[in-house]
Amino acid sequence: MSEPPPEPPTGGTGEDGFDAVVIGSSFGGSVAAYRLAEGGMKVCLLERGRAYQPGKFARGVAETKENFWSPKDCLFGLYDIWSFSRMAALVSAGLGGGSLIYANVLLRMPAEWFDKWPIYRVRDEAQPLGNLD
Repeated sequence: MSEPPPEPPTGGTGEDGFDAVVIGSSFGGSVAAYRLAEGGMKVCLLERGRAYQPGKFARGVAETKENFWSPKDCLFGLYDIWSFSRMAALVSAGLGGGSLIYANVLLRMPAEWFDKWPIYRVRDEAQPLGNLD
């Protein structure tokens, strides 16, 4: 079983506290925290899970099966599966958020798929970016 994440640091109140709290360290959260700190603010960045050092990710099936996030089962790993009525999502638990499992996955959708978007014609706007047919 994986080790539970370390206890979060505690901040004080008043002058000892934080100017901003950012929840999530993925692409948006880490940039927001960096820019706030760069601007002179005292920032608390919250993320569940732990920091993964290069080369410390699971390398096989045996390691992967114990690398899920399920605190009720004493598992504090990287992968967390969220199930909803019409979709499922694989999210991560660790410093870096979803960027830890992003893996440059991009599916090319067929051109007719874009016709189903009701708000605007994505296909027309995306056409200059490359061939969608």
